[in-house]
Amino acid sequence: MENIKKKYEDALNEREKIIKKIKALKKDPNVKKYIELIQQSDLLFSKQYYLCQRMQMEQLKKCNHLFVYTEAYGNETHLSRNCGCVKCGLNTNVLNHNKQDLTVNEQLMREYLINNPLENYNMTDILCDFDLAKSIYFKILKVYPNITNEEATRYLEMALYNIRNTEVNKKREKSRAKRLGLHKDFNKWNEQDVVKYR
Repeated sequence: MENIKKKYEDALNEREKIIKKIKALKKDPNVKKYIELIQQSDLLFSKQYYLCQRMQMEQLKKCNHLFVYTEAYGNETHLSRNCGCVKCGLNTNVLNHNKQDLTVNEQLMREYLINNPLENYNMTDILCDFDLAKSIYFKILKVYPNITNEEATRYLEMALYNIRNTEVNKKREKSRAKRLGLHKDFNKWNEQDVVKYR
């Protein structure tokens, strides 16, 4: 017990010395200025963080969403589906998770989806990997920047039809993934991954 008490007193004395040194440093004009700048930086970061969230929410609100089904599971009597917007990345999968398990961006998506029912948006009959659908959409957008949702849906369906019905070897699959800006190991090209939903 005496040994622990001595160690505690030694630690206390050391800390008091450090506190005195900190107080002395705070009187230095350069250190004072440094502390003020750190505080200002922290305040600006908080403001920036808040504004970034608001900008993301505005982007979700302004988007003329075009949804594809990204997942369908269950049976005929009870079918559950997830879908995502190929334009802004809004994904209903966030509703399947607890809020505290989501990133800040996903929490914003969740908040948006809770307040804006999906019935109000354009839904396609497409069921496929979400990354693949987004990549194809952005390739289409490069060629046709003013394309409507209906036209984009037709192009997406054609592209996915071609992918589904064109067998290629592994090397060509990697080349295809690269052209679409997908990860080089992307491998969701088969009929189960690229289907017409209804």
